Amino acid sequence: MHHKIKTIAFKCLSLLPKKIGNNIYHFLQKRMDKTSIKRKIELTKESYQKLLEVFNAIEIGLDGKKIVEIGSGWLPIMPYFLKYFSKCQEVLTYDIREHYSSVKISQFNKIFFSEFMNQLIPEIADKRYNLPAGIKYYPSTDFINVPLPENSVDLIVSRFVLEHISFEDLLNIHIAAKKCLKKNGAIAHLIGASDHRAHAAHTDKSLSLYDFLKYSQKEWERIQTRFDYHNRLRMPQYEEIFKKAGFSIAYKFYSCAQNNDLFLKEFKKVNIHSDYKQFNVDEISACLLVFGLKREKR
Repeated sequence: MHHKIKTIAFKCLSLLPKKIGNNIYHFLQKRMDKTSIKRKIELTKESYQKLLEVFNAIEIGLDGKKIVEIGSGWLPIMPYFLKYFSKCQEVLTYDIREHYSSVKISQFNKIFFSEFMNQLIPEIADKRYNLPAGIKYYPSTDFINVPLPENSVDLIVSRFVLEHISFEDLLNIHIAAKKCLKKNGAIAHLIGASDHRAHAAHTDKSLSLYDFLKYSQKEWERIQTRFDYHNRLRMPQYEEIFKKAGFSIAYKFYSCAQNNDLFLKEFKKVNIHSDYKQFNVDEISACLLVFGLKREKR
């Protein structure tokens, strides 16, 4: 679908009462998603391997750990990887919306346990969502307001979620994270900092990965809606948030235009707005950001 058509559709949905608009959006997303469960597992496995690289680099093991996932998405693939591959004790997954479907998760269970667990399907503990013991889903929940006990969580992870959250909320999320993390706890984030409208899996291949950086903030606010919100934050701005919340950056990886031919080609297509003039090419053009954070020692 062309990005302009999708933008118009989202604008129309945003004019409806919130609950009705959200329900229609949710229905359309399910109908438009043609990616098979097996393909979703493959894609998430790549992200899982990247998270493992982060934790290995900062010398933190996952065995027996209690983990929080921010942003559950449509299927509990990452929680299953963490629970069954890394042998985490418990995974709590939070999402501002409710996307899980018991029917879809039942289908996912059959594929996952057939492919990876020799058909050994554990007892389902959460009958509503068909989730096994050790994985707890908290939909329609803002992590900022979750009353987790202090020093109760070992690790926090997110996968391509932070780019859809405002600067202020990101700061508050990390302040909340610091409270519930154990003193030796850590966070791993995967962040997609390119224009999601340009991704082949999303909408329009003809759009540059950096197209959204040609607009002022006022112009961008006229284009996007709550359904396709992207904060457009660049790498130093994420770093600023982490440091303000009291975290040190123990690991950082990024892919940018100067070391990626595709990114460089896309970057040259766009007249970057003056709002980003304080950043260098790497800082502006970094599309994939990977961070490992630790609590700052006082």
